[in-house]
Formats: sequence, C-alpha cells, structure tokens
Amino acid sequence: MGRFKEAIRLRRKSIAVREAKSGKNSMDYIDASFALGSVLLQSGEAEKGKEGVELIKESKMIAQRVLGPHHQHVMKCDLSLQMGKHNSPVFLDQNMAEVVGLISRTELNGSMVNISSYNPDTGRYKAICNQGSSNEEIIGVKPTNVILQKGTKVVIRGLTSSKDLNGERGTVGKFHSDSGRYKVILDSSSKEIGVKPENAIAY
Repeated sequence: MGRFKEAIRLRRKSIAVREAKSGKNSMDYIDASFALGSVLLQSGEAEKGKEGVELIKESKMIAQRVLGPHHQHVMKCDLSLQMGKHNSPVFLDQNMAEVVGLISRTELNGSMVNISSYNPDTGRYKAICNQGSSNEEIIGVKPTNVILQKGTKVVIRGLTSSKDLNGERGTVGKFHSDSGRYKVILDSSSKEIGVKPENAIAY
C-alpha cells in the first residue's frame, strides 16, 4: 500500500499545482485529475475509489466541453470507468513508458514518463517527466522514442500492408527489441500481431 499512498500524494500535489497555475479548463488539469482518479481507483479503499470515479468523470466532462466529445481523452476516461467497475488494475501504469533513443535530451533516456495524449499533427506524444515533483516537465516525444508498458491500450493506425487493421484497438503484450515491434492483442479477435511503435498509438 506504500506505493499507492506515495502515488496518491504526488498526484494530489500535481493536481493542486495545475489548477492554481492553469485553471480547470486546461489540458494540464484534465490530465492531472485523470491521473489522480486512476490511482484512487486502485487504492483498495471504497471511499478513495468513489473519489477516483468522480475525478475521472470530471476530467471527461471538461474534456468533452473543451476538446470535443470524440477526443481520445474522452475515450480514455470511458475505458477507465468501464474497467473500474470490474476492479481491473490497469490504471496506475497504463500510460507509463520508458524513454529511449533521444539525441537532444540523452539524460532522459531510460527514465519513465507518463503519456497523457497523442497529437497526430506533430506525430508526438505529450509526456510528463518527474510527475508530481518540483522537476516536473512536459515534453513531446515520438512513438519510436518510448517503449510502452505491457497492458497499455493502443489503437492501430498508419498500416499500409494490412490497412483493414487500421482503427482496431488492442493491448500491448511485449516489445521485441530484435524486431522493433510490439506484440499487440487485438480486442476484436484476440489475434496477436506484430506492430511497429509508430503504428500502435497509446490512448
């Protein structure tokens, strides 16, 4: 339980800082409220679980108003709320990833970041380093510069040889460094496929 208590403490601090700095209609607050809500859902305590649900609902409501009803953050909130009904432990590390292969910021290689969103226009994730600490920083990273953790939910996109799979959703099983591909288990068929990082986008 020490891991959860520390995670909750850091995220409570983060959400307070972001609300004071950017306000509740900012993407920073939307991300922070979702992150805290996700951790609270895993606390194992009924009251914290209820608080977690309310925070994720709030995050979804603000995202719908500010970003639109079809934004990927809204889908992420829906997924978390649905999984939370079954007490599925997917939230705390769902969007964590390891940074690899950066040239301009080599000091970040090997560190863990929290992926909060993906911008298809820039082709980069919005990633949070040192979340909840005084050194918290938001960076943009390409999918090829992070390794998603097992269990991360992804959407398939940009395939040219198997275009029929584009738009399919699935779950990351493992990253194979020799082939440079994730093993992704598709939601629709439970079929396992090998996908390059740029074609498996976390949400």
